[in-house]
Amino acid sequence: MTSRKFVVWAAALVAAATAAVAAGAAVGVTPSAAQMTLRSTDVPGAKVSGRATKAGGGYAAGYERMFELSRPYGPSQIVFIESDIDLGNALSTATRDFAGFRTFLRSSKGREQIAAAIVKSAGKPVVRKDLTLGRLSTPRIGDETIELGLTLRIKKIPIYMTLTFFRVDRVLAVLRTVGARPAVQGDVVKLGSFVVKHIGEQFVPSADVGPAITGTAVQGQTLSASAGTWSNTPTLAYQWQRCDATGAACADVPGATTQTYVVLPTDVGATFRVTVTGTNRFGKATSQSTQTAAVT
Repeated sequence: MTSRKFVVWAAALVAAATAAVAAGAAVGVTPSAAQMTLRSTDVPGAKVSGRATKAGGGYAAGYERMFELSRPYGPSQIVFIESDIDLGNALSTATRDFAGFRTFLRSSKGREQIAAAIVKSAGKPVVRKDLTLGRLSTPRIGDETIELGLTLRIKKIPIYMTLTFFRVDRVLAVLRTVGARPAVQGDVVKLGSFVVKHIGEQFVPSADVGPAITGTAVQGQTLSASAGTWSNTPTLAYQWQRCDATGAACADVPGATTQTYVVLPTDVGATFRVTVTGTNRFGKATSQSTQTAAVT
């Protein structure tokens, strides 16, 4: 068996091993897990060698892509990197399940279960002594990370593998690397950061229903703004804007940053709208109401 075939074969073993720590929780959740995974354009020198959409393990959605790289490991080095996203519907669920991963991987019993899964998948002539488990590490990827390195020797040819589990908000992810040389942790962290970036893009606030203004546009009356409905639980901020009679030439009203605005005599002839900005740790978005009638 060639070195490349060993690597391809070992990649299937790593996938079998990570199935041993699968957990799950949710149904009917958004955003799209497919949009959270690595793209071929994210990884220099990579090509997509496999992809699959999955649902199972208790999670509502999952998406996998496997990449074959010749860089930065050298032209003769084949490495497969698989990003696997499981999307839950609650932060508490993802936090609980990651804690389960961590406990499992930190236990000698858990590591032995992974080893047994790989050896069983390999079949003869692979035996337990051919597989060496490395130390656990915690590279900085996402909110929580734990990584396990493994080395499998077949006919004295070493195959190096890493399993990197991480959590970003309510999303669980795993990167798997397999190669004829050890993966450099800095490269794994860089690849993980691409996944984190895509996850974050899907959790930026968005207004599902825009804000609205109620009340009568008459001097002395109070206009009230509703925020509308938002995804991804942002913190909301309000800003009233005064526009001309046609709804153009809008400008912020200084200090008008609450949900109500009392119409002034100097506002006669103007129209108003309210801008609501939703912000969370992943970013922010803005949504505007329609104009009021001209103030009388």
